[in-house]
Amino acid sequence: MKKLWLLLLLSLPVQIGSTEPLSPLQKEFKESLALRFTHDQFQNLMMSYQQELHNTQQQLNRTERLMEREKNSAPAGLAVYTLPFQLIPPQVFHQALRSYADNITVTKIQRPQRTEVIFHFPPLDKNISNAFSHYHLMAPKITVTSVLLSNGQALTVNKVISSNVGEQSLSLPTKDATILKINLTLDYQIPENIQSFTLTKLDPVKDGVRWMPSADHVVVLELNERIANEIIYIDGQNSAGKTLAAEQNDRINNPNEIAILKARIALYRGLLEAVNAKTVRNNQEALDHLVTHAENLLMLQSDPRRELVRVFSHPISTVTVYKVGNAMDKQYNFALY
Repeated sequence: MKKLWLLLLLSLPVQIGSTEPLSPLQKEFKESLALRFTHDQFQNLMMSYQQELHNTQQQLNRTERLMEREKNSAPAGLAVYTLPFQLIPPQVFHQALRSYADNITVTKIQRPQRTEVIFHFPPLDKNISNAFSHYHLMAPKITVTSVLLSNGQALTVNKVISSNVGEQSLSLPTKDATILKINLTLDYQIPENIQSFTLTKLDPVKDGVRWMPSADHVVVLELNERIANEIIYIDGQNSAGKTLAAEQNDRINNPNEIAILKARIALYRGLLEAVNAKTVRNNQEALDHLVTHAENLLMLQSDPRRELVRVFSHPISTVTVYKVGNAMDKQYNFALY
């Protein structure tokens, strides 16, 4: 009997030590769930995971249908050809933005000891407005720097006003003086240059971008997230060199997108089955179960690769990729009266 107890005691450290430590991804995953599992009731948590399982299954079905449709046919109603990509020239940016600034108007309302200044913003050219996000440029910033008062005093303001709304007001301490002049600056960026390169099926890799095998009318580019954020446009040409029309929106996916959805479904389903089998009975056990079984999902999600997908009207022979170059910082000083 003593030998038996001795064997049992000797075996305990081995059993305890055999528990595998959590990977860094699992630790991060556990921390992200901790608040939810601390405050929510167990039954409510499981109901939410039941709903998440249902939503993920629907998302998987939609994604598979989308990929199947992209693979089998070009979009209906799409024109065959289009014009090649053209960069908006810097002088067009200058002209549009400075004209915009010059067309801001103000209303001044005199109050005791103060003046309310209401700025009225004109509409900005839609092509220029879209170009800020398209070319990864800083949104223009308008700052009221100072005002000149009728008593000769210059009042420093340095307040940023937003043109995201139709009008915005500032209340300035002018005492008994009136405002003669409002000085402003417009800070903005323009694209200095655009880099481009061409990929073919015989030469499919350049500048960290790989043209992956896919349907003849679908371009799938494998790249990392940084390069994906630098790309501003993709043109596809047919064998005659003509630029083909494409769907408006590109998709940027994790290349493991389908596998990720399936792994998430397996994780949620496994948790709910464990709850039904009474092997998971409370929040702590549910959290441990998810963290223990999530390693495959976390590895798939952490893949640094991305796929940029664009669907064209007809089969493509060459792909031209346009990347954002350097942006030039510009400032325009102007005044309103």
